[in-house]
Amino acid sequence: MKITTKLQISTVFSLGIALAIGLILSLASQKVNKAIKSSSVVYEVVKGVSEMNSLLNEYLLHHKKETQTEWQIKYNSLSKLLSEIKPEDPAEKIVLGRAQKNHQEVGSIFSRLVKNYERQAHNRDEIILCLQIEDKLVKQLAVNSHSLVTDTSQLAQISYARVIKAQKKASLLVMVFILTIIVVIGADISKIKRLNEELEHRVIERTSQLKSANEELRVFSLSLSRELQTFVRQIDDLSAVFIEKYSKQIDEEGKRMLDIIQADTRKAKQFIVDLLLFSRVGREKIKPVEIDMVSLAKEVFAGLKSIIAPDRNIQFNVGVLPLARGDKAMIQQVFVNLFSNSLKFTKPKEVAVIEVGGKTGEKGNTYYIRDNGVGFDMKDADKLFGVFQRLHSKEEFKGIGVGLAIVQRIINRHGGYVWAEGKINEGAVFYFNFAEKL
Repeated sequence: MKITTKLQISTVFSLGIALAIGLILSLASQKVNKAIKSSSVVYEVVKGVSEMNSLLNEYLLHHKKETQTEWQIKYNSLSKLLSEIKPEDPAEKIVLGRAQKNHQEVGSIFSRLVKNYERQAHNRDEIILCLQIEDKLVKQLAVNSHSLVTDTSQLAQISYARVIKAQKKASLLVMVFILTIIVVIGADISKIKRLNEELEHRVIERTSQLKSANEELRVFSLSLSRELQTFVRQIDDLSAVFIEKYSKQIDEEGKRMLDIIQADTRKAKQFIVDLLLFSRVGREKIKPVEIDMVSLAKEVFAGLKSIIAPDRNIQFNVGVLPLARGDKAMIQQVFVNLFSNSLKFTKPKEVAVIEVGGKTGEKGNTYYIRDNGVGFDMKDADKLFGVFQRLHSKEEFKGIGVGLAIVQRIINRHGGYVWAEGKINEGAVFYFNFAEKL
Protein backbone atom coordinates (compact mmCIF):
# COMPACT_ATOMS: atom_id res chain seq x y z
CA MET A 1 0.00 0.00 0.00
CA LYS A 2 1.35 3.38 -0.99
CA ILE A 3 2.39 5.81 1.69
CA THR A 4 -0.01 8.34 0.15
CA THR A 5 -2.85 5.84 0.45
CA LYS A 6 -1.92 5.03 4.04
CA LEU A 7 -1.77 8.73 4.80
CA GLN A 8 -5.15 9.27 3.20
CA ILE A 9 -6.64 6.36 5.15
CA SER A 10 -5.05 7.61 8.36
CA THR A 11 -6.32 11.12 7.67
CA VAL A 12 -9.85 9.89 6.91
CA PHE A 13 -9.77 7.66 10.00
CA SER A 14 -8.55 10.51 12.19
CA LEU A 15 -11.14 12.88 10.74
CA GLY A 16 -13.86 10.29 11.30
CA ILE A 17 -12.83 9.86 14.93
CA ALA A 18 -12.61 13.63 15.35
CA LEU A 19 -16.09 14.09 13.86
CA ALA A 20 -17.52 11.30 16.03
CA ILE A 21 -15.93 12.79 19.15
CA GLY A 22 -17.17 16.23 18.19
CA LEU A 23 -20.73 14.92 17.72
CA ILE A 24 -20.77 13.07 21.09
CA LEU A 25 -19.35 16.10 22.91
CA SER A 26 -21.93 18.30 21.26
CA LEU A 27 -24.75 16.00 22.41
CA ALA A 28 -23.35 15.91 25.96
CA SER A 29 -23.05 19.71 25.99
CA GLN A 30 -26.60 20.09 24.71
CA LYS A 31 -27.87 17.80 27.46
CA VAL A 32 -26.08 19.83 30.13
CA ASN A 33 -27.31 23.10 28.61
CA LYS A 34 -30.84 21.70 28.55
CA ALA A 35 -30.57 20.75 32.24
CA ILE A 36 -29.19 24.19 33.12
CA LYS A 37 -31.92 25.92 31.11
CA SER A 38 -34.56 23.84 32.90
CA SER A 39 -32.88 24.70 36.20
CA SER A 40 -33.06 28.41 35.30
CA VAL A 41 -36.82 28.15 34.75
CA VAL A 42 -37.26 26.38 38.11
CA TYR A 43 -35.12 29.06 39.80
CA GLU A 44 -37.37 31.76 38.31
CA VAL A 45 -40.39 29.84 39.66
CA VAL A 46 -38.89 29.67 43.17
CA LYS A 47 -38.03 33.36 43.00
CA GLY A 48 -41.50 34.19 41.69
CA VAL A 49 -43.20 32.31 44.54
CA SER A 50 -41.14 34.30 47.06
CA GLU A 51 -42.05 37.61 45.42
CA MET A 52 -45.72 36.62 45.14
CA ASN A 53 -45.82 35.74 48.86
CA SER A 54 -44.23 39.11 49.72
CA LEU A 55 -46.90 40.93 47.69
CA LEU A 56 -49.59 38.80 49.35
CA ASN A 57 -48.31 39.74 52.80
CA GLU A 58 -48.30 43.42 51.81
CA TYR A 59 -51.84 43.20 50.45
CA LEU A 60 -53.14 41.51 53.62
CA LEU A 61 -51.68 44.39 55.64
CA HIS A 62 -52.75 47.39 53.51
CA HIS A 63 -55.36 46.16 50.95
CA LYS A 64 -53.96 48.49 48.25
CA LYS A 65 -55.26 48.22 44.69
CA GLU A 66 -51.74 48.67 43.30
CA THR A 67 -50.49 45.72 45.34
CA GLN A 68 -53.42 43.61 44.13
CA THR A 69 -52.53 44.43 40.51
CA GLU A 70 -48.83 43.62 41.07
CA TRP A 71 -49.79 40.32 42.71
CA GLN A 72 -52.02 39.38 39.77
CA ILE A 73 -49.23 40.17 37.28
CA LYS A 74 -46.78 38.04 39.27
CA TYR A 75 -49.37 35.24 39.52
CA ASN A 76 -49.90 35.20 35.73
CA SER A 77 -46.14 35.22 35.14
CA LEU A 78 -45.70 32.29 37.53
CA SER A 79 -48.52 30.37 35.78
CA LYS A 80 -46.64 30.72 32.49
CA LEU A 81 -43.34 29.59 34.05
CA LEU A 82 -44.96 26.52 35.63
CA SER A 83 -46.41 25.57 32.25
CA GLU A 84 -42.91 25.75 30.71
CA ILE A 85 -41.49 23.08 33.04
CA LYS A 86 -41.32 19.70 31.31
CA PRO A 87 -41.09 16.87 33.87
CA GLU A 88 -38.70 14.06 32.94
CA ASP A 89 -39.67 11.43 35.53
CA PRO A 90 -42.85 10.36 37.43
CA ALA A 91 -41.76 11.88 40.76
CA GLU A 92 -41.15 15.30 39.17
CA LYS A 93 -44.48 15.05 37.31
CA ILE A 94 -46.30 14.43 40.60
CA VAL A 95 -44.59 17.36 42.33
CA LEU A 96 -45.19 19.69 39.36
CA GLY A 97 -48.87 18.70 39.19
CA ARG A 98 -49.23 19.39 42.90
CA ALA A 99 -47.48 22.77 42.53
CA GLN A 100 -49.72 23.78 39.62
CA LYS A 101 -52.81 22.74 41.56
CA ASN A 102 -51.72 24.69 44.67
CA HIS A 103 -50.91 27.68 42.46
CA GLN A 104 -54.40 27.61 40.93
CA GLU A 105 -55.99 27.29 44.37
CA VAL A 106 -53.93 30.27 45.63
CA GLY A 107 -55.23 32.34 42.72
CA SER A 108 -58.82 31.26 43.34
CA ILE A 109 -58.64 31.97 47.08
CA PHE A 110 -56.98 35.35 46.50
CA SER A 111 -59.79 36.36 44.10
CA ARG A 112 -62.41 35.40 46.68
CA LEU A 113 -60.49 37.32 49.35
CA VAL A 114 -60.41 40.45 47.17
CA LYS A 115 -64.15 40.17 46.51
CA ASN A 116 -64.78 39.80 50.23
CA TYR A 117 -62.73 42.95 50.99
CA GLU A 118 -64.67 44.90 48.34
CA ARG A 119 -68.01 43.68 49.65
CA GLN A 120 -70.14 46.39 51.24
CA ALA A 121 -71.39 45.40 54.70
CA HIS A 122 -74.52 47.27 55.92
CA ASN A 123 -75.04 45.89 59.41
CA ARG A 124 -73.29 44.08 62.24
CA ASP A 125 -74.24 40.60 61.04
CA GLU A 126 -72.80 41.26 57.58
CA ILE A 127 -69.61 42.69 59.12
CA ILE A 128 -69.21 39.56 61.26
CA LEU A 129 -69.84 37.33 58.24
CA CYS A 130 -67.21 39.23 56.21
CA LEU A 131 -64.67 38.86 59.01
CA GLN A 132 -65.38 35.13 59.34
CA ILE A 133 -64.99 34.64 55.58
CA GLU A 134 -61.77 36.69 55.62
CA ASP A 135 -60.33 34.60 58.48
CA LYS A 136 -61.13 31.32 56.67
CA LEU A 137 -59.68 32.52 53.35
CA VAL A 138 -56.47 33.83 54.97
CA LYS A 139 -55.94 30.44 56.66
CA GLN A 140 -56.52 28.64 53.37
CA LEU A 141 -54.06 31.01 51.66
CA ALA A 142 -51.44 30.29 54.33
CA VAL A 143 -51.80 26.52 53.84
CA ASN A 144 -51.73 26.59 50.02
CA SER A 145 -48.92 29.19 49.89
CA HIS A 146 -46.77 27.06 52.20
CA SER A 147 -47.54 23.95 50.13
CA LEU A 148 -46.58 25.87 46.98
CA VAL A 149 -43.28 26.90 48.61
CA THR A 150 -42.62 23.26 49.56
CA ASP A 151 -43.45 21.96 46.07
CA THR A 152 -41.31 24.54 44.23
CA SER A 153 -38.41 23.91 46.61
CA GLN A 154 -38.68 20.18 45.84
CA LEU A 155 -38.75 20.97 42.10
CA ALA A 156 -35.59 23.01 42.62
CA GLN A 157 -33.92 20.06 44.36
CA ILE A 158 -34.91 17.69 41.52
CA SER A 159 -33.68 20.17 38.91
CA TYR A 160 -30.41 20.68 40.78
CA ALA A 161 -29.87 16.91 40.99
CA ARG A 162 -30.48 16.59 37.25
CA VAL A 163 -27.93 19.31 36.48
CA ILE A 164 -25.35 17.59 38.69
CA LYS A 165 -26.05 14.22 37.05
CA ALA A 166 -25.77 15.68 33.53
CA GLN A 167 -22.60 17.51 34.49
CA LYS A 168 -21.03 14.34 35.90
CA LYS A 169 -21.86 12.38 32.78
CA ALA A 170 -20.50 15.18 30.61
CA SER A 171 -17.33 15.33 32.71
CA LEU A 172 -16.83 11.57 32.37
CA LEU A 173 -17.32 11.71 28.61
CA VAL A 174 -14.93 14.62 28.35
CA MET A 175 -12.20 12.67 30.16
CA VAL A 176 -12.71 9.58 27.96
CA PHE A 177 -12.67 11.65 24.79
CA ILE A 178 -9.58 13.55 25.92
CA LEU A 179 -7.68 10.28 26.32
CA THR A 180 -8.95 9.11 22.92
CA ILE A 181 -7.78 12.30 21.25
CA ILE A 182 -4.34 12.01 22.88
CA VAL A 183 -3.90 8.38 21.74
CA VAL A 184 -5.37 8.68 18.22
CA ILE A 185 -4.72 12.16 16.94
CA GLY A 186 -2.77 13.88 19.74
CA ALA A 187 -5.13 16.85 19.73
CA ASP A 188 -4.79 19.73 22.10
CA ILE A 189 -7.07 19.10 25.10
CA SER A 190 -6.99 22.59 26.62
CA LYS A 191 -10.21 23.64 24.88
CA ILE A 192 -12.10 20.63 26.26
CA LYS A 193 -10.77 21.37 29.76
CA ARG A 194 -12.00 24.94 29.44
CA LEU A 195 -15.43 23.61 28.42
CA ASN A 196 -15.51 21.37 31.49
CA GLU A 197 -14.49 24.25 33.77
CA GLU A 198 -17.16 26.45 32.22
CA LEU A 199 -19.79 23.78 32.79
CA GLU A 200 -18.72 23.39 36.44
CA HIS A 201 -18.76 27.15 36.92
CA ARG A 202 -22.27 27.44 35.51
CA VAL A 203 -23.52 24.58 37.70
CA ILE A 204 -21.94 26.18 40.79
CA GLU A 205 -23.49 29.52 39.87
CA ARG A 206 -26.98 28.02 39.43
CA THR A 207 -26.58 26.02 42.63
CA SER A 208 -25.69 29.18 44.53
CA GLN A 209 -28.74 30.95 43.10
CA LEU A 210 -31.05 28.06 44.08
CA LYS A 211 -29.61 27.92 47.61
CA SER A 212 -30.05 31.68 47.96
CA ALA A 213 -33.68 31.46 46.81
CA ASN A 214 -34.39 28.61 49.24
CA GLU A 215 -32.86 30.57 52.10
CA GLU A 216 -35.00 33.61 51.21
CA LEU A 217 -38.11 31.41 51.27
CA ARG A 218 -37.11 29.94 54.65
CA VAL A 219 -36.49 33.38 56.18
CA PHE A 220 -39.77 34.65 54.76
CA SER A 221 -41.71 31.72 56.27
CA LEU A 222 -40.13 32.19 59.71
CA SER A 223 -40.66 35.95 59.63
CA LEU A 224 -44.30 35.61 58.61
CA SER A 225 -44.89 32.95 61.30
CA ARG A 226 -43.44 35.18 64.02
CA GLU A 227 -45.54 38.12 62.88
CA LEU A 228 -48.68 35.98 62.85
CA GLN A 229 -47.87 34.59 66.32
CA THR A 230 -47.51 38.12 67.70
CA PHE A 231 -50.72 39.26 66.02
CA VAL A 232 -52.75 36.28 67.27
CA ARG A 233 -51.32 36.53 70.77
CA GLN A 234 -52.32 40.21 70.96
CA ILE A 235 -55.89 39.35 69.93
CA ASP A 236 -56.05 36.61 72.57
CA ASP A 237 -54.60 38.82 75.31
CA LEU A 238 -56.83 41.79 74.52
CA SER A 239 -59.98 39.68 74.39
CA ALA A 240 -59.07 38.13 77.75
CA VAL A 241 -58.54 41.58 79.31
CA PHE A 242 -61.78 42.79 77.78
CA ILE A 243 -63.75 39.88 79.26
CA GLU A 244 -62.14 40.37 82.68
CA LYS A 245 -62.91 44.11 82.85
CA TYR A 246 -66.25 44.35 81.10
CA SER A 247 -67.90 40.95 81.54
CA LYS A 248 -70.71 42.46 83.64
CA GLN A 249 -71.52 44.97 80.92
CA ILE A 250 -71.72 42.45 78.06
CA ASP A 251 -74.85 40.49 77.21
CA GLU A 252 -74.82 36.75 76.53
CA GLU A 253 -74.50 37.19 72.78
CA GLY A 254 -71.42 39.38 73.25
CA LYS A 255 -69.85 36.82 75.58
CA ARG A 256 -70.54 34.07 73.06
CA MET A 257 -68.83 36.04 70.32
CA LEU A 258 -65.80 36.72 72.52
CA ASP A 259 -65.60 33.02 73.34
CA ILE A 260 -65.53 32.30 69.61
CA ILE A 261 -62.73 34.83 69.15
CA GLN A 262 -60.65 33.24 71.90
CA ALA A 263 -61.26 29.71 70.60
CA ASP A 264 -60.25 30.71 67.07
CA THR A 265 -57.10 32.46 68.27
CA ARG A 266 -56.06 29.33 70.16
CA LYS A 267 -56.59 27.29 66.99
CA ALA A 268 -54.55 29.82 65.02
CA LYS A 269 -51.69 29.62 67.54
CA GLN A 270 -51.64 25.82 67.28
CA PHE A 271 -51.81 26.11 63.51
CA ILE A 272 -48.66 28.29 63.47
CA VAL A 273 -46.80 26.05 65.94
CA ASP A 274 -47.49 22.97 63.79
CA LEU A 275 -46.41 24.84 60.67
CA LEU A 276 -43.09 25.71 62.29
CA LEU A 277 -42.63 22.09 63.42
CA PHE A 278 -43.19 20.91 59.87
CA SER A 279 -40.66 23.47 58.63
CA ARG A 280 -37.98 22.36 61.11
CA VAL A 281 -38.10 18.78 59.80
CA GLY A 282 -36.78 20.09 56.50
CA ARG A 283 -33.80 21.87 58.10
CA GLU A 284 -32.39 19.22 60.45
CA LYS A 285 -29.14 17.64 59.33
CA ILE A 286 -29.40 14.00 58.24
CA LYS A 287 -27.07 11.59 60.09
CA PRO A 288 -27.07 8.41 57.96
CA VAL A 289 -26.53 5.03 59.66
CA GLU A 290 -27.53 1.45 58.88
CA ILE A 291 -31.04 0.76 60.26
CA ASP A 292 -32.55 -2.58 61.26
CA MET A 293 -36.07 -1.82 60.00
CA VAL A 294 -37.61 -4.96 61.57
CA SER A 295 -36.43 -4.08 65.10
CA LEU A 296 -37.33 -0.43 64.66
CA ALA A 297 -40.86 -1.20 63.40
CA LYS A 298 -41.54 -3.66 66.24
CA GLU A 299 -40.20 -1.26 68.88
CA VAL A 300 -42.24 1.71 67.62
CA PHE A 301 -45.48 -0.27 67.26
CA ALA A 302 -45.16 -1.84 70.73
CA GLY A 303 -44.62 1.57 72.31
CA LEU A 304 -47.56 3.15 70.50
CA LYS A 305 -49.95 0.29 71.26
CA SER A 306 -49.15 0.40 74.99
CA ILE A 307 -49.99 4.12 75.05
CA ILE A 308 -52.73 4.55 72.44
CA ALA A 309 -54.56 1.19 72.37
CA PRO A 310 -53.54 -1.05 75.30
CA ASP A 311 -56.91 -2.85 75.44
CA ARG A 312 -57.68 -3.17 71.72
CA ASN A 313 -57.61 -6.45 69.77
CA ILE A 314 -54.90 -5.80 67.17
CA GLN A 315 -53.19 -8.29 64.87
CA PHE A 316 -49.72 -6.96 63.99
CA ASN A 317 -47.91 -8.74 61.14
CA VAL A 318 -44.26 -8.07 60.28
CA GLY A 319 -43.07 -9.16 56.84
CA VAL A 320 -39.71 -8.83 55.12
CA LEU A 321 -38.04 -5.50 55.88
CA PRO A 322 -34.68 -4.93 54.14
CA LEU A 323 -31.98 -3.04 56.00
CA ALA A 324 -32.00 0.69 55.27
CA ARG A 325 -29.50 3.51 55.44
CA GLY A 326 -30.78 6.82 56.75
CA ASP A 327 -31.27 9.04 59.78
CA LYS A 328 -32.60 6.66 62.44
CA ALA A 329 -34.47 9.34 64.43
CA MET A 330 -36.24 10.58 61.29
CA ILE A 331 -37.17 7.09 60.07
CA GLN A 332 -38.45 6.32 63.57
CA GLN A 333 -40.70 9.38 63.23
CA VAL A 334 -41.96 7.99 59.90
CA PHE A 335 -42.97 4.73 61.60
CA VAL A 336 -44.53 6.65 64.53
CA ASN A 337 -46.70 8.75 62.22
CA LEU A 338 -47.76 5.89 59.92
CA PHE A 339 -48.49 3.41 62.75
CA SER A 340 -50.39 6.14 64.65
CA ASN A 341 -52.40 6.74 61.51
CA SER A 342 -53.26 3.03 61.21
CA LEU A 343 -54.16 2.73 64.90
CA LYS A 344 -56.42 5.77 64.62
CA PHE A 345 -58.34 4.69 61.52
CA THR A 346 -58.75 1.03 62.55
CA LYS A 347 -60.42 2.02 65.82
CA PRO A 348 -63.95 1.22 64.55
CA LYS A 349 -62.86 -2.36 63.72
CA GLU A 350 -63.48 -5.12 66.25
CA VAL A 351 -60.21 -6.77 65.19
CA ALA A 352 -57.64 -4.41 63.68
CA VAL A 353 -55.08 -5.85 61.27
CA ILE A 354 -51.89 -3.86 60.67
CA GLU A 355 -49.08 -5.17 58.48
CA VAL A 356 -45.61 -3.82 57.71
CA GLY A 357 -43.33 -5.15 54.99
CA GLY A 358 -40.97 -4.24 52.17
CA LYS A 359 -38.82 -5.32 49.25
CA THR A 360 -35.60 -4.44 47.46
CA GLY A 361 -35.90 -3.17 43.89
CA GLU A 362 -33.84 -1.55 41.14
CA LYS A 363 -34.37 1.92 42.60
CA GLY A 364 -33.74 1.06 46.25
CA ASN A 365 -35.88 -0.30 49.06
CA THR A 366 -39.66 0.13 49.21
CA TYR A 367 -41.61 -0.33 52.46
CA TYR A 368 -45.34 -0.38 53.17
CA ILE A 369 -47.79 -0.25 56.10
CA ARG A 370 -51.23 -1.79 55.40
CA ASP A 371 -54.35 -1.72 57.61
CA ASN A 372 -58.01 -2.74 57.44
CA GLY A 373 -59.29 0.62 58.64
CA VAL A 374 -61.84 3.04 57.21
CA GLY A 375 -59.70 3.68 54.10
CA PHE A 376 -60.20 6.59 51.72
CA ASP A 377 -61.40 7.46 48.21
CA MET A 378 -58.51 7.37 45.70
CA LYS A 379 -59.74 10.58 44.12
CA ASP A 380 -58.59 12.31 47.33
CA ALA A 381 -55.16 10.63 47.35
CA ASP A 382 -53.35 13.82 46.30
CA LYS A 383 -54.63 15.57 49.45
CA LEU A 384 -53.21 13.01 51.91
CA PHE A 385 -49.71 14.44 52.21
CA GLY A 386 -50.64 18.14 52.17
CA VAL A 387 -50.08 20.27 55.25
CA PHE A 388 -53.23 20.41 57.44
CA GLN A 389 -55.25 18.40 54.92
CA ARG A 390 -57.95 16.15 56.38
CA LEU A 391 -60.23 13.61 54.69
CA HIS A 392 -62.32 13.01 57.82
CA SER A 393 -63.99 15.41 60.24
CA LYS A 394 -62.43 16.24 63.61
CA GLU A 395 -65.49 14.75 65.28
CA GLU A 396 -64.80 11.36 63.65
CA PHE A 397 -61.02 11.24 64.13
CA LYS A 398 -58.80 13.63 66.05
CA GLY A 399 -55.75 15.27 64.50
CA ILE A 400 -54.57 18.40 62.73
CA GLY A 401 -53.37 16.90 59.43
CA VAL A 402 -49.60 17.34 59.67
CA GLY A 403 -48.38 13.76 60.36
CA LEU A 404 -48.36 12.51 56.76
CA ALA A 405 -46.87 15.80 55.54
CA ILE A 406 -43.93 15.23 57.91
CA VAL A 407 -43.57 11.65 56.58
CA GLN A 408 -43.37 12.95 53.03
CA ARG A 409 -40.81 15.61 53.91
CA ILE A 410 -38.54 13.11 55.72
CA ILE A 411 -38.67 10.57 52.88
CA ASN A 412 -38.08 13.27 50.26
CA ARG A 413 -34.99 14.36 52.18
CA HIS A 414 -33.76 10.76 51.99
CA GLY A 415 -34.07 10.88 48.20
CA GLY A 416 -37.28 8.86 48.08
CA TYR A 417 -41.00 9.44 47.71
CA VAL A 418 -44.28 8.35 49.31
CA TRP A 419 -47.67 7.35 47.95
CA ALA A 420 -50.85 5.64 49.16
CA GLU A 421 -53.63 3.35 47.97
CA GLY A 422 -57.00 2.75 49.59
CA LYS A 423 -60.68 1.96 49.35
CA ILE A 424 -63.48 3.27 51.54
CA ASN A 425 -64.16 0.85 54.43
CA GLU A 426 -61.56 -1.60 53.07
CA GLY A 427 -58.36 -0.11 54.48
CA ALA A 428 -55.31 1.69 53.16
CA VAL A 429 -51.67 1.02 52.24
CA PHE A 430 -48.94 3.65 52.64
CA TYR A 431 -45.67 3.15 50.74
CA PHE A 432 -42.32 4.90 51.06
CA ASN A 433 -39.18 4.41 49.02
CA PHE A 434 -35.50 5.00 49.82
CA ALA A 435 -32.95 6.10 47.25
CA GLU A 436 -30.23 3.60 46.40
CA LYS A 437 -27.55 5.76 48.06
CA LEU A 438 -27.96 8.54 50.63
